[in-house]
Amino acid sequence: AKAGVVLNPSTPAVTLEDVAGDLDFVLVMSVNPGFGGQAFIPHSVEKVRRVREVLARAGSNAPIEIDGGIDARTA
Repeated sequence: AKAGVVLNPSTPAVTLEDVAGDLDFVLVMSVNPGFGGQAFIPHSVEKVRRVREVLARAGSNAPIEIDGGIDARTA
């Protein structure tokens, strides 16, 4: 088993600070979970950068995944 965290769009990256060193991965949701067909939330790109900063400060190289509204343009 691996330890992971999912961050909804309204959950700030700093929420990870206390557990960042223990994580095997982080999933950033780029839509609000619950129903399909939603548009990509543009500020998710900056959130991924902030998550990487939090992980780096903890000495973690855990991968960051992103889910929701991903297509050829947003990828």
